[in-house]
Amino acid sequence: MRVGIREAKSRLSELIEAALAGVDVVITRHGKPLIRLVPEGQSRDKRKGRGCLKDIVLPAGWDSTLLDEEIAAQFEDLSPRSGQNSR
Repeated sequence: MRVGIREAKSRLSELIEAALAGVDVVITRHGKPLIRLVPEGQSRDKRKGRGCLKDIVLPAGWDSTLLDEEIAAQFEDLSPRSGQNSR
């Protein structure tokens, strides 16, 4: 979400809540990004890539182990069953 400085002044509480909920909040001046609101304790490096990945922003919860378990379960479903031919 991009918000101009004047609008940000009147909606600061709302913007803080949005940032805490994982919304990417950028405050702009004349359409140019100035400030990104990031919750305290959340390093910018964890949310944003480096080098060629620098413009990729990861959503909150991107490192959740739940997804890993779902992926592992899908691979288990694809593995050959014991006693069956693999051809």
